[in-house]
Order: sequence, then structure tokens, then C-alpha cells
Amino acid sequence: MSENPLLSDDDFVKFKQGDSNVYHAVFDQYYGLIKYIVKRCGITNGDVADIVQEAFLRLHQNRQSLVHPSVIKSWLINTARNLSVDHLRKFQRITSLTEQHNRQAEEEKAEHSTRELEIALVGDLLEKFSTETGESSLLDYYKKGLTAKQIAENNDEPISSVTNRLSRHRKKFKTRIIHHIEELRATIPD
Repeated sequence: MSENPLLSDDDFVKFKQGDSNVYHAVFDQYYGLIKYIVKRCGITNGDVADIVQEAFLRLHQNRQSLVHPSVIKSWLINTARNLSVDHLRKFQRITSLTEQHNRQAEEEKAEHSTRELEIALVGDLLEKFSTETGESSLLDYYKKGLTAKQIAENNDEPISSVTNRLSRHRKKFKTRIIHHIEELRATIPD
């Protein structure tokens, strides 16, 4: 086919009817231009062929809506440009979502590390408290995961004694933690 962008009336009728020879001639005539347009929109080499192919596929699917052969070129250019913009927007959304996911993962990791540190610190304070008071019920309950009933059975004492002791020691331990936090805050410069 020549460089003349216009098809003859007979060829245009054949094109609208789906004649593959005329369609291939249109493809051959405009392929280079459409590929250039897609690249100029900022599409990378890996996606250029897909977008060009999609533009020509849509031309084929919408050939019945074309009213004159002179609109084929502008229709292809506009379609290729729109597909390229849509592709870039989709890529930006995916990139943005990936970045957001990575930020959330980093925040969760930092939060998890902080939480582990807090748990270890409270565990150390609990062991120190148990050693100082000579009472292991609170340590058994929180660190070993024993129930009040299990502690009572192990110590051969009534469960009410264990629950009362746990309650008293929780209050003392809470006061100890608050005092420890205040001491730590006093060491942090303003």
C-alpha cells in the first residue's frame, strides 16, 4: 500500500467488512507510526508491542463505527495514546501500592521489634520482682502460662489464696513498672 493514508472507497468498504488483506495493508502502513507514538508516551520496550497490538485490535473491533478512511490514522493515534496513558496510570498505581505495602511492612517490623523489646523488658522486671519478693506465683502465671488452679495444685494450697496473692502482686508489680518507666524517662534528655 502506498503512503497515501486514504483507502479507496472499495478498499474502505472491504476494510469495514473485515477483509484481512485490506486490514493488513492498514496495519503495515501505520504500524511504525503507532509504535513511535507509544514509545513517545513513555512506554518501555517490553510493553510497546502489547499496546500497539491492542490499538490495532481495537481498530478491527470498531471498524464499523468509522465513517471515512481519513479517520483511521487519527483514530489509531488517539487510541494508542489513550492505551499508553491507561497503562502508565495502572503502572503508577501498582508502584504506589507496592511502595505503600513496603512502608507498612517496615512499620510493622519496627512495631514488632519494639513490642518484642517491651515484652523482654517486662519479663526481666517480672523475674527481678519475683526474686526480690521471693514469690513465684506471678512469674508462673505470666511467664510459664500456668493457671491459678495449676499454681494452687502445684503448691498444695486453696485456689482463693493463689488468686488473692496474684491480685496483690499484680498491683505491686504495676507500681514497680510505673516507677521504672518514670526512671527511664528521667534519663532521656529533652
